[in-house]
Amino acid sequence: MRKFSFETACSRGNEAVDELLRRETNSACRSSKQVLRNMDADFLDGNTWGERNLDPFIKISVIVPVYNPEEKWLRQAIASILNQTLHDIEVILVDDGSTDNFPQICDDYALKDSRISVIHQDNRGLGCARNSGLKAASGKYVLYVDADDWIERNACEILYRKAEKDDLDVLFFGVTGFDEQKKESHIYDDFSQLPPSVFQKTLCWQDDEVSNHLFRINQTAWSKLFRRDFLIRNNLFFRESLQFEDSEFFYRFVFKADKLGFIPDCLYCYRQNVPNSIMGGRDRRHFDVLTVADFIKAALQENGVFEQFEIQYYNWKYPVVNRRYQDIKKEFKREFKKLIVENFHRDGLTNSKLELLSRKVRKIHGFFLKRKHFLSIFFQNIISYLGRKRGTPNHRLVRVVYSWKGDDRRHNWIFDNVEFTTEKVKKCDLLVVLNASKKAVEVKARQAWCLTFEPPVPEVMDGFKNLFGHYDKVYTACKSDAHSNIINTTALSEWWIGKSHHDLLTLPIPEKEDRVVWVTGNLDLLEGHRKRMAFLNYVRQNADFEIYGKGMDPIDSKWPVYRHAKYTMGIENTFADDYWTEKIADSFLAYSMPIYYGCPNIGKYFPEEAIIRIDIEKPHEAMDIIRKAIEANWWEKNFDAVVKARELVLNRFWYPRFVIHEMKKTNFDKLNYRKFKIPKFRP
Repeated sequence: MRKFSFETACSRGNEAVDELLRRETNSACRSSKQVLRNMDADFLDGNTWGERNLDPFIKISVIVPVYNPEEKWLRQAIASILNQTLHDIEVILVDDGSTDNFPQICDDYALKDSRISVIHQDNRGLGCARNSGLKAASGKYVLYVDADDWIERNACEILYRKAEKDDLDVLFFGVTGFDEQKKESHIYDDFSQLPPSVFQKTLCWQDDEVSNHLFRINQTAWSKLFRRDFLIRNNLFFRESLQFEDSEFFYRFVFKADKLGFIPDCLYCYRQNVPNSIMGGRDRRHFDVLTVADFIKAALQENGVFEQFEIQYYNWKYPVVNRRYQDIKKEFKREFKKLIVENFHRDGLTNSKLELLSRKVRKIHGFFLKRKHFLSIFFQNIISYLGRKRGTPNHRLVRVVYSWKGDDRRHNWIFDNVEFTTEKVKKCDLLVVLNASKKAVEVKARQAWCLTFEPPVPEVMDGFKNLFGHYDKVYTACKSDAHSNIINTTALSEWWIGKSHHDLLTLPIPEKEDRVVWVTGNLDLLEGHRKRMAFLNYVRQNADFEIYGKGMDPIDSKWPVYRHAKYTMGIENTFADDYWTEKIADSFLAYSMPIYYGCPNIGKYFPEEAIIRIDIEKPHEAMDIIRKAIEANWWEKNFDAVVKARELVLNRFWYPRFVIHEMKKTNFDKLNYRKFKIPKFRP
């Protein structure tokens, strides 16, 4: 009867009656939930919790694990929740085996406010307490609040509106820290490391705004609002009897969520330097950080993204482990260090991978392994070599043949168990020739690929085409029906920015100025060369650009002149689909915005917002576009797109990454070794 009256009121659009009946209905529904007050938590481990229906009148279930906090802090936490501007909430206090009078305090609150229910259980840890709360929850969304923290008065209302508006699975929000010893407040996390655009859209973990910061985003459970059915459907419960369970939980749910949202508002107040908290202690519980790190690695591997996040993972793992080692009591240090050394050895990091880690992380790694470090690397290399000899399935060897030298030629790399080498090995899984070889190549391999980066014009490609038949696959922008093994695409081989791949991965954003820099040559062999020179002469007469290059103002590297320029000229010598070169890549790598003429379908590879397109055959219009871009500060407005393009250059189109991406499409274990004879290139 009440439900009918409520629906009738809504249909009539009587907001006053609507609000009144809604509150009355909520009270009736909530009063029935008091049965949970003295229910043993074992009951919740049955199937009945999974059959619980969402209460349409409860918007958010706030779950508060309670284990012997300061009484005044607990009361402050509960008061901050009950005084929310959003009234349609429920509060689930999970008494996790508290002593003294805390069970009674929780029960007293439940008697005073029908929105509160209590679960009493034996002490099983924070994870188990949160799981019990989730199983009892009936709201559309779930919010975790620790018993010694509190939330802002409008927190639930802001979070609910944002989650509903964008239909989110998880909503991240900012946190204020309060130092209990110093009695000072400060910003704990307001996502200042994220680009401003992140707050205007919904995301998933694949988006660069998330993936680029995956190991820097706050991993705690209490700084997020979760859709309840999202957690239940994906079985997203906390691992019990485990310290630091928040971090492990984070890397399970983030890969499951289709819609992530962020707001910078600091709505949660985290009390720091709290003695005797549920997360306190400097004992053996710190050992769990190693287990959690292994769980996170397993989660990355299960989702097929460990290769993508490997460097981020180790840059996160080693400082976290070291911090726990420094904090643990002296009596446990020796035992803990032994476990750390064993764990770090299992990581099996080679010298080439260690080079990609930050200097701080390498020092931590070396500190724990000490003298054994060199020997471990040595034996790892021996094992790697033997694995190649025996054809171990989880290790791939790629021999690379250059036709020119580049910044990274002196290095070999290992990514996702794929090793790239320029050594003249007799046997490998894959032979990759970049453009063509100046000397004949003979090698046993399962396949041979050619990656060409020269302009797809007859004057250049006719000589290359004669070699295409020697390869299983040819990746090129050249449109040709001469061979069935041609794959029309592009893959960046190298850059001329004057820095290695490792340097560029760790490169901070330099200070930028409203400058336009053009580094070019004076060749006139192709039609495109001549068009570029004509436009160059026009620019010299009509603009104040900084121009460098052969025949003008020669430089050894682009980096010194690119680093402070917001805009750089990138004029290709060939205007063709799927053909682009370092002319645009170098600009992105320097955090600059390219003023670009070339590949018509460049939007297939990079965000259009990151590029200023011009037509050099229309110089007057081109200059107008450039002036407008500078005046409107397109670099700043589209910087997020530039950063995304930069990440693509480094992690997708750099040729080792490109090759690995393509290798995943082929089952090399089913291929036999063949002898390849690649003749030298004769122009």
